Amino acid sequence: MPRLPVLLTAVVLGCGWTGAALGQGIEIWAMDSDGTNARKVAAIDGYPTINSPEVSPDGKWIGVDGWKDGQTLNQAHLLFVQVETGTVRDLGFGMMPTWSSDGKWIAYTRQQGQSGVCIRQFEGIEARLIDAQGWGIQAAPVGFKTAYAKGGNIVIYDFIREIGYDVFPDGNSPYVRILHNLKWSPDGKRICFKGVRLNGSDDIAIVSATGGKPDLQVRCSGAGFNPDIGWSPDGTRITIPRGATAAQPGAIYVFGPDDDEVPTPLKGQPADRHNSGTCWSRDGKTLYFVSSK
Repeated sequence: MPRLPVLLTAVVLGCGWTGAALGQGIEIWAMDSDGTNARKVAAIDGYPTINSPEVSPDGKWIGVDGWKDGQTLNQAHLLFVQVETGTVRDLGFGMMPTWSSDGKWIAYTRQQGQSGVCIRQFEGIEARLIDAQGWGIQAAPVGFKTAYAKGGNIVIYDFIREIGYDVFPDGNSPYVRILHNLKWSPDGKRICFKGVRLNGSDDIAIVSATGGKPDLQVRCSGAGFNPDIGWSPDGTRITIPRGATAAQPGAIYVFGPDDDEVPTPLKGQPADRHNSGTCWSRDGKTLYFVSSK
């Protein structure tokens, strides 16, 4: 990761290694990109609630945030499961982990101690606060950039150029709140997100992340959808989870970023489970998600 802005403050976090055992509650699942071979990948012993899966660039680790029974939101831990062995690494307090493009740094949100959006080393203890008022930071899949929500705007920070800018300039955002787990396009030029307007309505929308005009494209209503978004590496599919209804469990929906079709249920997901929180492997062969009965 290139040199960070001088305003950042170093923080030291503890970490430990434990063996993963099959637990109850929410599990990490996967399926092939063609909608076949849905299977359980891992569960994390002692953490029945996990969310926000993100697979490392080399495909070896899946990061999630996790809670033990009775814990509150700000007690979430950054948990990383080694795909091949099931070993779990706990990097301490934090939520919504995402990987830098080189896999060496983790961007995450922290609500314990120094709250805000942060980055930290995956192999090491150095961690730095980026913005105490930020929320839901996401590292770009190319280059060294991050995006995070700040009220009704999205802030982009470019570590190479050492500049930050708002997606909606001059405070001209149509949203009063941008939700967590927004998602970069694979080329790092656009962002898909869920936003809340002043009248309380929700959008699933796409904006430019390159500076200048945001070029807002509302793709569908966000009503009923959760904001943990996935964008396939070939750029053709966006996955969004929909909450449970009386007619069906929580399910993953899919739509094209550049067409006018409404989101439809993703084929091949386990129909008898609640499925949510999506991310794609960098080679585009595997979709990871969280699932529960």
